[in-house]
Amino acid sequence: MNKKQSLVNKYPLVTAFVALVIAFVLLLTIKTDGTVLQNLRQEVPLTILTLGLVVAIGGFKLIKFQSNGLGFTFRKSIIYLIPGILVASSTIFAAISAHRALQPNLILLILEGVFFYSLLGFFEEGMFRGVILQALLAKFGKTRRGLFGAIIIGGIIFGFVHILLGWFQSGVDLSVLGLLQALVKTLSAGMAGYFFGAIYLKTKNLWGIAIVHGLSDFLLMIGNLMFTGSNSVSYVSSDPKQAMTTLLINTIFILIYIPLVVGATRQLKSLTLPQLGFYRENWK
Repeated sequence: MNKKQSLVNKYPLVTAFVALVIAFVLLLTIKTDGTVLQNLRQEVPLTILTLGLVVAIGGFKLIKFQSNGLGFTFRKSIIYLIPGILVASSTIFAAISAHRALQPNLILLILEGVFFYSLLGFFEEGMFRGVILQALLAKFGKTRRGLFGAIIIGGIIFGFVHILLGWFQSGVDLSVLGLLQALVKTLSAGMAGYFFGAIYLKTKNLWGIAIVHGLSDFLLMIGNLMFTGSNSVSYVSSDPKQAMTTLLINTIFILIYIPLVVGATRQLKSLTLPQLGFYRENWK
C-alpha cells in the first residue's frame, strides 16, 4: 500500500467528509446555465475526483469494468426505473398536447444527455456508495446492527445532500411546503440510496448501480431535454402549485420504492459479517 492509500485508509470518515466538501465547492463555484453542456463543466471534474479517490482507496480494480453482477443489478432495478418511465411519458405527452416544438438540435441534446447522465451515475454512486458508505462500513460494519446503520445513514446523507445543495444555491425555505418538499425528497432519494447500497454490497460492482442510476435520471429528464433543451432541476419550489406537484411526485416515488427497500433489507440480512467495505477488506 503506497503512502496516499495508507492516509485515506487510516481516516475513512475524514476522507469521506473532505471528499463531500470538495464536491460541494465544485458544484457551488462552477456556474452553469442549466444546459447539458454547461452542466458537464461540473460533472467532468466531479467524476474524475470521485473515481480518482475510489482508486486511491482501493485500487483500479474497483472501477475496472466487470460483467459480474450486472444482470442481477438490472433485474433488481426494474421497479426503480418505473418512476423515470412514468415521468418521461407524462412530460412528453403534456408537451405534445400543448403543441410544443421539439428542440432543433434534438439528436445532439440526447447524445449530450447520455454522456452527462453516465458521468452523473458514476459520480454519485462513486461518491455515496464508493466513498461515503465504505467509510461508514469501515467504522460500523462488524455487526448486523452496524451494517444496517451504515446503509441507513449513507442513504439519509445521499437524500439530504440533494436538498442541502439547493439550500446553498437558493436559500433555505422554512415554509411548511418548503420543509415538506425537503422531507419527501430526502426520503425518496434516501430509499434509493439504501437500495443501491445493498446492491453494491452484493455485487461489489460499481458499474451496475452507476448505469442504472444514470439511466433513471436520464429518463426523468429526457422530456425536458427534448422540448426545452435544459436538464436543470429544483427539488423545492416556492410556487404553491409546483410545490404540490413536487410533493405528489416524490410521494409516488416513495410508494414505488417500498418493495425495493423490503428486498434490500432481506438481502442485507443474508450477507455474512463483517462487512467492512473496501477500506478494510480485499474486494474481488
